[in-house]
Amino acid sequence: MKKILLLSACVGALLTEPLLARATEPEVIIVKVLESRLVTRIVIARSWGIPEEVEITPGIIGNEATVELETAKKMQQLLGKLYNQGYAIKSTFSGERGMSTLVLVKGQ
Repeated sequence: MKKILLLSACVGALLTEPLLARATEPEVIIVKVLESRLVTRIVIARSWGIPEEVEITPGIIGNEATVELETAKKMQQLLGKLYNQGYAIKSTFSGERGMSTLVLVKGQ
């Protein structure tokens, strides 16, 4: 009887999924930044919901320096908010014509 119980416990252990296989996929956010001389567009894409877009323009009397300053402020606010939500930058890369991409992962 002990052998049957031991054998059924071993078979049961083999049939169950490993704990690592049950882990959920990490939450990933993609942040794309398109910078030009007088406007900056930031797009935040999550695995759920509609992408969030922020456009920074200089205003009536603004110039290129104003856009750069406002872009830095907005990026700091955005990254600070995402960091407080548990996200960390996993990777960055840049493309053509002022396009940058940030990949953020939660809890890694």
